[in-house]
Amino acid sequence: MRYILLILMVVFLHNTNLFATHLSGGEFKYEQVGQDSFLIEFNLFRHCSGISAPNQVNIQITNTCGFPTSSVTLQNSNPGGTYFTQVCPSAVNQSTCFGGWAYSGIQMMTYSGLVVLPNACSEYEVSWSSCCRNNVINISNGLAQNMYISAKFNTAFGSSFNSSPVFESHPEPYYTDATNYGSLRSYDPDGDSLVFSFVDPLVAQNTPINWNPGYSTSAPIPGITLNPATGEFTGTVPFTGAYLMAIQVCEYDRVTGILKGCVTRDDQLAMVSSSEQSPDIVPGIHNLSGAAVQTGANYIEASVGSQFSFEVHFIPNDTLDSIAVESNILTALGGNGTVTFSGVNPVVATVNITVTPDLVGMRYLTLWGVNYACPVYFFSDVVIQFDFHASVTPPVTVVQAGLDQQICPGSSGVQLGGNTTAMAQWSVLSGDPISIGTNFSCNPCANPVASPTQTTTYLVYDSNFQVAYDTVEVVVLNANPIQRNFVPETCMQNGDLALIYTPSLFDSNMTFSTSPIGGSGPISIYQNGMDGMIDVQTSGSGYWNLDLTYTYNNGCVSTHSDIIHVRPMTPQADFTYAVNGSSVQFSNTTVGPYNYINWDFGDGNSSIDPNPQHSYQTIGTYFAMLTIGDSCGTTFLLDTIDISIILDVLPPLDFGTVAVFPNPASEFFRLTISEDYAGGEAIIRDAKGMVLRRINGLLPSQVIDISEMANGLYFVELKSGDSRVLKRLIIQH
Repeated sequence: MRYILLILMVVFLHNTNLFATHLSGGEFKYEQVGQDSFLIEFNLFRHCSGISAPNQVNIQITNTCGFPTSSVTLQNSNPGGTYFTQVCPSAVNQSTCFGGWAYSGIQMMTYSGLVVLPNACSEYEVSWSSCCRNNVINISNGLAQNMYISAKFNTAFGSSFNSSPVFESHPEPYYTDATNYGSLRSYDPDGDSLVFSFVDPLVAQNTPINWNPGYSTSAPIPGITLNPATGEFTGTVPFTGAYLMAIQVCEYDRVTGILKGCVTRDDQLAMVSSSEQSPDIVPGIHNLSGAAVQTGANYIEASVGSQFSFEVHFIPNDTLDSIAVESNILTALGGNGTVTFSGVNPVVATVNITVTPDLVGMRYLTLWGVNYACPVYFFSDVVIQFDFHASVTPPVTVVQAGLDQQICPGSSGVQLGGNTTAMAQWSVLSGDPISIGTNFSCNPCANPVASPTQTTTYLVYDSNFQVAYDTVEVVVLNANPIQRNFVPETCMQNGDLALIYTPSLFDSNMTFSTSPIGGSGPISIYQNGMDGMIDVQTSGSGYWNLDLTYTYNNGCVSTHSDIIHVRPMTPQADFTYAVNGSSVQFSNTTVGPYNYINWDFGDGNSSIDPNPQHSYQTIGTYFAMLTIGDSCGTTFLLDTIDISIILDVLPPLDFGTVAVFPNPASEFFRLTISEDYAGGEAIIRDAKGMVLRRINGLLPSQVIDISEMANGLYFVELKSGDSRVLKRLIIQH
């Protein structure tokens, strides 16, 4: 495919802070040229559209022996810097490094100098720090976070000469939101063994940056995994934007296995949305021929003097893509071989190698297939690992930590070790620290059982093998425990249980069952809308077990158990009364248990006696109310009490001339009155006597809408002149 979504790309670059105003990353390299003398090189990455880089940098040198910190000035050794921009030649003038604005470019400034260590100590760290970083997706407030770049080395490994691992990939590369195959194109000039791991970018010594939620040391970019043996990172990133990550590579002496030093590249990756894609890679090595042995998917062993060849296959994602293959064979293998490519689908890269004495050790060759689209091109990396040795016969003793495995949280663990002995020493590169008897069964031992609580990469060292190091990753799959809020308790009269589960009780992966406790009857549980609440329906009060099981798509299972308690229905308040002059005897006829009672006699007086007697002081009609309650709520009953029934100013109350029907009513009720009351007023009150609605100018027969009123007991009070009548109304939708 020979086109790219240029407009979308430009918008993306502007909206995700790829045009930054400050520092984007850096790295150290070191070369030991004497017991206490080191050539130190520091590469600083900055956006071409950002601030200028300094002409010199001051680095700090610390040690583990307690000697004072030293400060050394490194001078710029590449005036003007080296520019990196991932655009085709015809679009170079659109890069920020060359006067354009559409595509972000990077300037790398290199600072170097000879450092003589002032004290005798075996472990040193060189570092440089400055403010500030760029804003990126996965860290909090990058513009306010410091950048701290460091490297560590050991001077007590038995030699006065050593070089650090090298990074050859471009700083801040572009990748698409499809599947990516990347690497730092690392190798060790001395042939030492390398181990790669994600580490925290730092703001100061031993002080990590603040990750945004969802990001962490082992997962700085969602969907990307790192191969600890080769440094390849692969995966699909669902979100475009700029991401910060730090990859540390540590070198181990190829003979003794002693740790010689570690360097870290602190860098950014730009994930862009594009119609173009990097080519896919067919896994493994193909058509190996000559004096070499393949001992792993991308692992070859050969001896000095051997000549051999093999192929790596790249697959274009579009038949119109123009795919070329490049490599770092000149630097990684000292030019002792060639890489050519041919074909269209697949594009076949053919590698020819002659093993010379200076190649003895562990070697790492990176090949990358490039989709030369325009204006932006994309690439896919594959790293081939070699063990070159002086023996005529390639060694066959290779320690094997076992296959990478997956476990569910809370499992009994997995057994490690594929080709190991009882002398195998296990350690952690990233993840859960080893705790014997807790998450690791034994150490040293051949086949320990590991049960980490988070994804963990283990390193094994076994001196019984020529290739004595290997790594294995135990991935802890996602299976968060089932969680809920509130107490699983409800009351009979509402049936709504304020209970929300995460994941949802009605998720397609969730199963649950209920069982009665004691003599409780049947129970049914229903989903209540989309808010996560549930309905509980029972024939009576009681207790029930609720057992839940959630099966994740990865096969892991979480379980949870609750006890649901349904309390009895609050009894309905009820009473009778007898009037004797101004004295009224009230009788509580409520059926069922309750723990709260209150009488309101309607004249400002009240009582908590079960069956009180009350004397009214003035003539009139009063609203007497009984309130009954328990832990599930309260119920009310309101009735009228007539004292000295007739007043001279009021005509006799005629209940027979007023009708309310149907009763109970649902959407409306009809009110009929005699002609004498026409033109009067009707008042609708709730059970507490509160006025809810007034209807004036009554007709002899009138329909009243109650569709928006809640279920319950109400009173309709009729007024016409000085006459009043009170009728009960039950609303039941």
